[in-house]
Amino acid sequence: MRQLLYRKLAICFALFALLLTACNQPANQHQNHNGQQNTPAAETLKLSFQTNPASPAVGKHVTLQATVKEGSQPVDDAKVEFEVWKQGEKDHQKIDSKLDGKGTYTATTAFQDQGEYLVIVHVTTSKVHQMISGKFTVGQPHSHQGHGKGLTMHVVLPPRATSGQSAPITAHVMQGGNPVTGAEVQFEYWREGEKKHEYTDTAERKPGEYYTSIRFPQPGTYHVKLHVEKGKLHDHKEETLVVK
Repeated sequence: MRQLLYRKLAICFALFALLLTACNQPANQHQNHNGQQNTPAAETLKLSFQTNPASPAVGKHVTLQATVKEGSQPVDDAKVEFEVWKQGEKDHQKIDSKLDGKGTYTATTAFQDQGEYLVIVHVTTSKVHQMISGKFTVGQPHSHQGHGKGLTMHVVLPPRATSGQSAPITAHVMQGGNPVTGAEVQFEYWREGEKKHEYTDTAERKPGEYYTSIRFPQPGTYHVKLHVEKGKLHDHKEETLVVK
């Protein structure tokens, strides 16, 4: 009897020890889980753009300058690219930059035509991709002020398109230098001379960048019209694409 009593007491003690271990384990796991939740998220980058001189002359050197900061700290390991084109024209020029230090990236170029130029600064780090838009005037400024809404819409068409094959199309939408996110963005397209118009939705892959692909059924010249809607904002832009 006494041995049986001792055996029962030993079993009870072992069960009690296991119970204490089980109670302590979730507390440690919960503590680690909380530690993961408290990890701060990456800050939004602070971007700025300017030219030097502010009003470049035709054919003279001009420096494109972008400043990149995370909080108050300069970012010196970003990839910065300037995408520049003359307003109303389709040809876009992409210019790589070099780091000048303290989060400042520059590129030097020259423009042979007078007029207003638009620029999108593409900034990519290991944490985030952001864009900022700007504009500057080469030569004597024109009297008109452009769009009062400050909306910039840039359609990227493929350099070559073949009938029956998917053609990637991207739209960059910005307002006041900031990406327009969460907008309803569609592309309307039709073959020149035909009445039937088709529509395709887009997916926002990055802030302000909307992507789709279109399979054009026949060769010919197509009209591709970008539609952007968000709240009271409603605008559109039309381009043409030759499909072989």
